[in-house]
Order: sequence, then C-alpha cells, then structure tokens
Amino acid sequence: MDIHATQDVTQYVAQEDTQQPQMSAKDSLDRFGDDLCEDILSYLTLKDRFRCECVSKQWQRLVYTTVRNITITRELMARNKPQSDGYFYDKTMSALMKKCPNIVSIDCRQLYNDRHGRRILETIAELRDNCRHLQGIDGYFLRFDNDFVVYLFRTFGRMITELVLNGYQSRREVLRLCPNIWSLNVDDLSHVFTESGAELLAKNLKHFQFSFDIDFDISMFDIFLAYNQSLISVSQRLREIGRKCSKLKSFKLEMSSQTPQLNVYVLRAIPLMRRLKRLDLKLQIIDNTMTTDWHAFDCVSDWPKGLTHLCLDLWHIHFKLFRQLETNLRKLQSLGITTGNTRIHPEDTLDRISGLPKLQDLVIRSPVRLQLDDEVVMRFAMYSSPKLRSVTICETNDFDGYKNIWFGPMVTELCLRFQEYEREVIRLCPQLCRLKVNHLSHAFTKSVDKQLLAKNLRHIEFDLSTDFDISMFDTFVAHNQSLMSLSVRCIPKGIVNQFLTRITHLPQLHDLSLAIYGCLDNEYPIGDNLREIGIKCPKLKRFRLEMCSQTQQLNVDVLNAIPVMRRLKRLDLKLDIHKIDWFVITDWHAFESVSDWPKGLTHLSLDLWLIDNKLFQQIGTNLQKLQIIRISDPKSVVNYGSLDRISRLPKLQELVIRDTRGKQLDDKDMEMFARNSSPKLRSITISTGLKFYCGNVFMQFSDKLIHELRQ
Repeated sequence: MDIHATQDVTQYVAQEDTQQPQMSAKDSLDRFGDDLCEDILSYLTLKDRFRCECVSKQWQRLVYTTVRNITITRELMARNKPQSDGYFYDKTMSALMKKCPNIVSIDCRQLYNDRHGRRILETIAELRDNCRHLQGIDGYFLRFDNDFVVYLFRTFGRMITELVLNGYQSRREVLRLCPNIWSLNVDDLSHVFTESGAELLAKNLKHFQFSFDIDFDISMFDIFLAYNQSLISVSQRLREIGRKCSKLKSFKLEMSSQTPQLNVYVLRAIPLMRRLKRLDLKLQIIDNTMTTDWHAFDCVSDWPKGLTHLCLDLWHIHFKLFRQLETNLRKLQSLGITTGNTRIHPEDTLDRISGLPKLQDLVIRSPVRLQLDDEVVMRFAMYSSPKLRSVTICETNDFDGYKNIWFGPMVTELCLRFQEYEREVIRLCPQLCRLKVNHLSHAFTKSVDKQLLAKNLRHIEFDLSTDFDISMFDTFVAHNQSLMSLSVRCIPKGIVNQFLTRITHLPQLHDLSLAIYGCLDNEYPIGDNLREIGIKCPKLKRFRLEMCSQTQQLNVDVLNAIPVMRRLKRLDLKLDIHKIDWFVITDWHAFESVSDWPKGLTHLSLDLWLIDNKLFQQIGTNLQKLQIIRISDPKSVVNYGSLDRISRLPKLQELVIRDTRGKQLDDKDMEMFARNSSPKLRSITISTGLKFYCGNVFMQFSDKLIHELRQ
C-alpha cells in the first residue's frame, strides 16, 4: 500500500514539473541589470572596450553589443600595428567582426591600395556572415587593382546601393554586379552603357548625376529614361525633408535646372517646412529664353508665416511674387531679392515691400536699370516700416538713379571699386559715411586742382601705389576728422613712416587696418610710429597689421608698441621675416611685452614668424577676457602641452591653431584640454600640416569630453 502511494506521489510530482514553464538563461538572476550595464558600456570608446572586456562575464557579454558603426582610420591602423610592418593587423579586424554582431556600417574610405588594405577587405568579406545586421560598407573600392575590384563587387555587389564612377569609366562593367543600386554618379551618360553602346547597365535608379558634353546623344538619353522611370525628383526629396525634419528652421538651396518646372517644384516644397525661419534660394535655369507659368509663385501664399529672413535669387521675377510677400509673410525682417535679367518696375517692388511692418533690412540687386524716380522713392520713404534701418539697391550698369533728389540723400554706403569713373556721384550723396575705392585719388575729382569729393566720412577703404601723393592724404585727413575706421592695403615701404605719421592726426579713429607692401629693413622703424598712433588715437579699439621685415627686431618693436593702445579690444597681427634671416636665433624675451598688452582684449589673431611657449604663458596669465584666439605658426613647431596655458581662460569661446609642422595630437593632450578648458568653449579648430584634426582625432576628444560631462 505504501509502495503504491509513493509511486503515485512521484508520478504526480513529475507531472507537475513538466507543466511548469522552463526558465531561459536570459531570465535568470545572472542577467539582472544587463540593460543598465549595457547602456553604461555604450559610452566607452572602441579602445576602452577591448581593455575592459575582461572585468567580468557580464561585461564580456555586453561590451560589444552596442557597437553599430566602425571606422577604420589611419590612426587606428597605426595604433594596432604589428612589430614588423607598422600597419593595421588583420587579426584585429577579424576580432572586431566576431565580437561585434550588431555592426550596421563599416567605413573603409581611408584604406590604401596595398596588401594591408586588401587583406582588411578580404577579412570583412570572409566574416560578413557573422554580422547579420550589416547594411553598408563605405569605401573607395575602385582605387584597387582590377582583379580585386571584381572580387569585391562579386562579394558585396548585392549590398551596394550607391556608387560613384567619376574617373573610373573603364570599370563600368561592375554595374552588372550591383542589382540593388539606386544612386549613381558618372562623368558622362555614355558611361552607364557598354562600350559599344548596345546595352544599358544601370536600371531602376532613384538618383542619377552626370554632365553634358558637346556630342551628347539624345537617343541614348531616351533609352535611359525608358528603363529608369523610378527616378525621384529633387522636389520629392525636399518634401520628404520637410515632413521628417519637423524642427527645420533654416534652409539654403542653390540649384540650376534644364526647365523652369523643376524650380517651381522646389518652391512648392517649401510649405511643408512649417517651422522655417530663414530661407535662401538660388534657382536658375540654363536656357533663359524659356517661358515660365507665372502661377509658379502662387505657392508662396502657403509658405511658413513665421519666416523672418528671406533671400531669393530666382531665374525670373514677377510682380505676383511681391504681392504674395506683402500679403502672407508679414513677419519678414530681412529681405534680399536678386532680379536676374528680369526687368521689374519699382512701383511693383518698393510699394509692395513698404507694407511689411517688421522689415529692417532690404537688399535689391539688379543687372539692369530699375528706373527709380523721385515719386517712387518718396512713397517708399513715407510708407515703409518704421523699423527699417538699411536699404541697399545695387544696379550694375550705371549710377543715374543717384541723381534723383530723393535717392541720393538716402545713400550712406558706396563702393566704387569697379566704377571709379563714376566718382562724381559722391557729390550727390551728402549723407555718405562709408566709402570703398581702389585708390585714394578716386575720392578726388579728375581735374587738375584735384578737389576732394568725400568729406566727413566715418569709414574709408583704399589701396596705395608707389606713385602715391602724400599731400593728397593730408587733404583727406584735414576734411575727415570724424573718421572712425581706416583700412589701407599695399602701403609702399618708402612712404610708410610718413603715412603712419599722418594717421596720428585722426583722433576719432576706432578701427585701423594696415598692410605694408615690401620687406622692411632698419631704415623704416615703425615701432615709434605705432606708439605715437596709440597715444594720439586714444579711442582705438581694433588694430590689424600685416608686414614682412628683414630683421626680427622690427617685429619685436611692433609687439612692444601694443601696450600703448590702452582701449584695444581686437588685435590681428601678421608679422613675418625674410627667409635670409632664418638662422638668426630669436630672443625669446620678445614676448615679454605681452604681459603689458591691454587687459580688455577679447579677440586675438596672431600669425607670427615664430611661436614660443612663453607666448602661451603670457596670454593665459594676462589676457583673461579673451573670447576668440587664432594662432598660426607656419615655421616652428607648436608644443601642444601649451594648450593647457590658454585652456584655462574663463571666457574663451573659440580657439583656432594652425601649425604646418606640428605633431599629431595624443590622448593625453586632449584629455588635459577637456578637463581644464573654459565651460564657454564652443568651437575648436586645430590643424597640423595638411590635416585638420576636427574629425577622427576629435572624435576621441568628444568622447572624452562627453565622459567628463557625464561624470
């Protein structure tokens, strides 16, 4: 009896065990916290993942699951080099492919056509089945040997969706191995056909780019269109951008098309960008004789009502456009219109635009005369927005419009660089305050007595020549004591001291820019002249100087003159020496004067003959208000340990260092910079040699910076 009961209980317990659900490995307590651990490990760099995978079984299981994209850079190849050849070892690539099952894309664009590059691609091809999520491989495959290219395309052909064949038309046959290609770029339409032209190699494309030539075959284009009805218009892409990029606020497009209809499609895509604030369109057509349906501008009524800045350079302009702007875009603050070859009537433009209540800046450019008359300008002046502060109307053919009694007095800025023969127009602009001319003589009459036309200016910009008459500048200075900004280029070294002496007679000067032509020697010491300018022009806030000298002492004298300019806010110095003096040892006490430079400097740009760590030390210690620093050192080697000197500046926002012979940045430098840099720093550009380290090296920097911020 007892034995029978025991058998029943055993059978019952066994039956209960079979009915209970089996617990999988991923639901066990060993996997507790995997999701949190995986998220934390996702912030590690690829280098750190290799180093930390042995911490625990959990880390070993999760450390590679979040790797989605791999970029094979030259730095990565050099870092993982074997002892023999110094290139990327294919075992590392093999380990990556095996350990990272969720790779989506691999970037191989930096691989060379050598055995190491080929071996890496062969490794990817052999192990691609391990990465079932792999969707794309970016690389310049066509640069390799022909046999290897065929091997690659046979292996990856079905994965290739985009291809650029520019310069590789001899390898057009690889198109047969790419059945899923949808984007193609070639030099000529004939390159998508066989060499005999009998067979089309590219079908069902969505995007295609090529260039026309003189012997273009239209029948070949007909065949291409017949097999590529799936081509997507650029307007469809713009509509898709408008729908999927819902936060788009600024959009700029420059395009030239064969027919006006394509440009019209672009205009009709703008209404989908609902949050747009700034719009800049340059739409042209190749054949200007084509007629346009003027209903093309009806869609402007549906453009985003929140537009504040609009710049249009269109193939044609019609008065309907200005009607739509006046009616529907009432929040416009800045408007720029380029009329092209269209002749428009000012009453259709200025009268309509004057109704915009918030307009502040207006620019109209026209290659043909606008025929402005007094009545049109008077109406615009009376009815325009009270907030209007700037009006720029550019006619490229003549200056007759300036003779209008209403228009001339409105002109405040004038550029006569290419119309010096029209210098008499200056008489008609009594409110003129800014003038740009090629030579100072263009501000005088052509007559023998040379009467000055430009008086009481605030800004002037001109060049000098070797036959410059210094007495002419004396006359200009005497009648322009209100001058606040002076920009002079190509100052001959023979008159540089006399010219600088005349500048001291401009007490209201705020902005001074000088470029000296020729190589100065000890006969032209300009240090004393610059000190005198600093003393007699006490309001000077911006100073720019470009010069080359025979001796380093002349450049040092310039540096020693800066402390006298007490109110200086912006300083831009480009000081070079002649190549014959390269072997002269620089006295590094030259940079000691930086400690006495104006403490209020906010913008500093230095392109010096030599750079020393003392300079960085002086800047970091004495110029605490600097917001922007640009340093260029084309001759010597910048020690990037000196980055620590300037990274502590509390108000630094932008840093640019150009060093044509510098060394490669390492992790230690960047880690130090990330820890100590100003919290206001928003832009960094460091270029060494011909390489700009805003990409791969700074990817490591950004990872470290993000890591520090998260901590």
